[in-house]
Amino acid sequence: MTTIIFGTTERRRAFEYIKRAYPNHIINEENTKEMLDLVSNGKIRIGDPMMYNEQCPVFLEDQNDTTDYMPVYKRFKSSLELKKTEGEQ
Repeated sequence: MTTIIFGTTERRRAFEYIKRAYPNHIINEENTKEMLDLVSNGKIRIGDPMMYNEQCPVFLEDQNDTTDYMPVYKRFKSSLELKKTEGEQ
């Protein structure tokens, strides 16, 4: 059985997908660097939020090996900050 995955291995596009999936958060090169390094190295693919109900799935190239990915993902999630709304300081 063939599985089709709609995910990118392009760093720039992956960054845009992450930004689209987290519209209320500050997304920048600093807090996405490690994730994008895994994309560039072909370890993961980032799914297009338009294809996945505005979520940003991550597909591992080797589903049985999460050792590179899980620590990076946890650091990414813990680094996310909400954008300030108008009137907040």
